Amino acid sequence: MSTAVWMLGRGTGLVSLLLLTTTVVLGVLTGGGYRSRELPRFALTDIHRRVVIVTSLLRKHIRYAVWRGLHWIGYAVWPVAFLHGLGSGSDTGTWWLRSVAVACFAAVAVAAGWRVSRLEEPAAAPRPRAPSTPVG
Repeated sequence: MSTAVWMLGRGTGLVSLLLLTTTVVLGVLTGGGYRSRELPRFALTDIHRRVVIVTSLLRKHIRYAVWRGLHWIGYAVWPVAFLHGLGSGSDTGTWWLRSVAVACFAAVAVAAGWRVSRLEEPAAAPRPRAPSTPVG
């Protein structure tokens, strides 16, 4: 195997893990109603949509259940990709790969923890309507 092909494999694997982590984190946050002070909701949704552009383009041509299933598979694939990145390859013992792995794990763990904590919050009470005054 040539060095260029080997380097390409290493690079694409790392970029894939980073993109998949970004997709999972943004999916968890936008699905949980995350609001950012710096970014409006449409920006987070737009970033998430751009990361999953392939399935978004296919959305017109596939049933909703299939499209939704592909997104759920993304959540299941993340730990597999994460463990694969840690357990195979020539860079598994390097400080920079471990740093990337810790950052990816922390991002997903924080997003998932935030989402789970939102499930336990009671729903906001509806705002009382202002009393109507009779027109007289």
